[in-house]
Amino acid sequence: MNKIIVLILIAVLASCSGEKTVEQLNTEITRTRGEIADLNQQLEELEIQLAGMESAGTDKGIPVVINALIAGDFSSYITTSASVEAARDAIVSPEMNGRIQAIHVTKGQKVKEGQLLVSIDSEIMRKGLEELETGLDLTKTLFKKQEDLWKQGVGSEMQYLEAKNRYESMLKTRETLESQLKMGKIYAPFSGYIEEIFQKTGEMATPGRQLLQLINLENLFINTELSEAYINSIHKGDTALIEFPDLPGLTRSAPIINTGNTIDPLSRTFSLRLNMKNQDEQIKPNMLATLKLRDYSAEGVIIVPTLNVRQDMKGFFVYVARPHDSEYFSIKTYIQPGRSDGRNTVVEEGLKGGDWLIVKGYNQIKDGSKLSITQQ
Repeated sequence: MNKIIVLILIAVLASCSGEKTVEQLNTEITRTRGEIADLNQQLEELEIQLAGMESAGTDKGIPVVINALIAGDFSSYITTSASVEAARDAIVSPEMNGRIQAIHVTKGQKVKEGQLLVSIDSEIMRKGLEELETGLDLTKTLFKKQEDLWKQGVGSEMQYLEAKNRYESMLKTRETLESQLKMGKIYAPFSGYIEEIFQKTGEMATPGRQLLQLINLENLFINTELSEAYINSIHKGDTALIEFPDLPGLTRSAPIINTGNTIDPLSRTFSLRLNMKNQDEQIKPNMLATLKLRDYSAEGVIIVPTLNVRQDMKGFFVYVARPHDSEYFSIKTYIQPGRSDGRNTVVEEGLKGGDWLIVKGYNQIKDGSKLSITQQ
């Protein structure tokens, strides 16, 4: 049978090698599909005749295997590739200009939050602060004396206010210098690993220029893109199963924390992000991952093996076994198939719990064939 179909397809392709219109091609495709359907019908009749000849002379019937249908739960999944991203990955740069005085860490070193990473030369600023401290002491002394005189009624209010203003102004200047002096020290904003060091001791560091890369591996993002066809099937909060091709046997599960609100006009996809714990730090950023996402689920439905679902000109059907006078006979039952995961198919109409589905031997029977139940 398969050879006949192949020969027909080869003939069609050969005939299509010349210049033909779209209408001609559609006509030939329709005719070929009809021929294939006729051949399938002939094959089915021949198989039934063969089964009848093999069972001739016996009252036992055609041997088949049946299973009782029971309503159950069904889920289908989609599989897609994804990439791993560190949730906390920072490029560290200084807040002030200055020469790098010391780098206190090495590449690959694990550091804790708040640990000193780099010191920027701030000698000029430190000297300026020392000079200010000296002037501040004198200004404070003058202010206190002027304050005492003012309380005793000696001197003018303007002299008192001027002394007070000079003192408070210098206090604010000291606070500013102290804050700037602290900028000369770069501390780890979070715990992690020193992934890269971009500059060396003695070089000039400037705000915005990369100095260190710090990365934390405890929390990871899993990013992927899904076809817009699944926009109503996949939701925030759903849990996905994650596998890693480079780490065979390693499986994780994680929740979806974000689904994109826009569709990419070129790829017709939307973004998806999961948040995953990585306590053992075995999974690394930029690794490839495979996601298994549930896009459909139903409870209390009739499920049949997809291989048992056949089709003719009237629609989809299966064979069920029905008892009659202590014997079983086949009944060709048309169904309305629903969702399928390739292995199993949901039956929306046509079957009910308790029906006996013929799962083996259905190629040798027709509607009304006497059956010999070999296994249940």
